Amino acid sequence: MRCKCFEDLEQKVKEKCTKANMTDIECGFKHKALVMTESPYNSLVMLPMEFSYRLIKKDGSKGKNTRTETVSIAPTYCTFCGEKISKE
Repeated sequence: MRCKCFEDLEQKVKEKCTKANMTDIECGFKHKALVMTESPYNSLVMLPMEFSYRLIKKDGSKGKNTRTETVSIAPTYCTFCGEKISKE
């Protein structure tokens, strides 16, 4: 079974915007991935995680510049209802 938490939240946002006299409302989660498997979830919300680091030079000292990168994490459970995200 697949939960409908993300679709429900998007619908609630649209309803609140409509009550606030807004029109042509489009909303959705920013970080989404299309899953190309036979999973019941055809798309997942990805959680971005930012990290920063310094490279270590060949002589073993710390590098001068700090670098920042972002990776996306796919949850194994729904972040709202706790239902396991699985292929079944």
